This record gives sequence, structure tokens and C-alpha cells, in this order.
Amino acid sequence: ALTHETRYGTLGMSFTGMYMDDMERRDNVPSAIPLGTFSVYDASFAIGFARYILPNLSLGATAKPVYQKIDAWSASSWAFDVGIFHVARIDGLKLAAVLGNIGAPMKFISEEYALPRYLKVGGSYERETAALRGRFLFTLDGAWVNDGDPKQNLGAEYTYRRTVALRAGYRAGYDSFGGTFGLGIHYKTLDVDYAYILVKNDLGDNHRFSIGLRL
Repeated sequence: ALTHETRYGTLGMSFTGMYMDDMERRDNVPSAIPLGTFSVYDASFAIGFARYILPNLSLGATAKPVYQKIDAWSASSWAFDVGIFHVARIDGLKLAAVLGNIGAPMKFISEEYALPRYLKVGGSYERETAALRGRFLFTLDGAWVNDGDPKQNLGAEYTYRRTVALRAGYRAGYDSFGGTFGLGIHYKTLDVDYAYILVKNDLGDNHRFSIGLRL
């Protein structure tokens, strides 16, 4: 993902892809030797734009083509996201809402299925604490999706001198996810983040790393 601020607003671009090793092709009759292999992958490219229409209110929108391929068959569609962001009069409070994946259904051969549409509403509250030489951030959001139950996400972060951040969170309404813990380091233009995610099923707990660069 990449964002760039201009005098007209902020432009953003991103690419998302999921690729797998080739899978063995089998017939309806069990056999020890596969008939060959086939590939599976998903890909999406997004471009978005947002700008302030008032000093404390901004609007944004994103368009993204979506493509999926399984063996010789493929499906494609266009999806759109729209969002609103508000800096409240209460010092440190910010509110936002996003309506995502609006678009036509995908279709493999003769079977159609809807894109995973969602509505997400949330907010954050940030406060400097001079006694602890740092900043506290609390976040809360709820998501309503067309292919599952509503979900809630709660998070907290403490950042010492805007350099080292400690994080904890909880995700409710998910089949597999629950508590999360994290650590972040900010050095000049570099951001390095780590998250430990508890997972209830056989996949095992997750370790996730990310690197951000401010140009």
C-alpha cells in the first residue's frame, strides 16, 4: 500500500494477492497418481482518494477490480468502498465509518456469489500523559457483514515518547480469534510492528510483522 498527500487531497493505492502452491488434479475415481496440477490465486488492485470537505470532516472512496482464478476458470468484478472521517470537538476523539465491497456478484461458470460487503463504524480516543511521558490510545469498532455475524474489535495502545508502543486488543464475534498483543517501534521514518494473535482452531497462534516507511 502507498499513500501520498497533495494539495487537492490524499491519493492511495494498494495491491492484495493470495497465491498458493499448485494443487494436484484428481478424478472422481480415487487413484494414487494425480492427473496433473492446477493453480489457484486471487488478486485485487485498489486506487482511492480522500479529502477534507470541512476542517473536521473528510470523505473518501476507493475503486478496485477483483479477480479470482481456479484452474481454467476465473471470475472478476468491480468493488467500491466509501468512507467518512470526523474529528470531534472533544479533544482526542475521532469517529469514522466505512461501507466496503459494494459491487456486482462474482460468477464461476454458472454459480454466482456476492462480494463480502460490510459496514464498519468505529472511533478512537487519544490522550497525552505527561506523568508517564507517553500517549494512550483507545479504539473500538463494530462491523456488520453480509456473510456472517456482527463483529466487534477493542484495542488499547501506550506509546512511550512516540518511539515504543505496547498494544493489546480483543476481537469478539469471530469463530477463531480472540485476544491480541503487539509491540511497535518508530525510528525516524521507519515503523516496525509485531502482533501476536491467539487462534482457537488447528491453524495455531499467529505471528505477524509489518514494516512502514514514511517518505
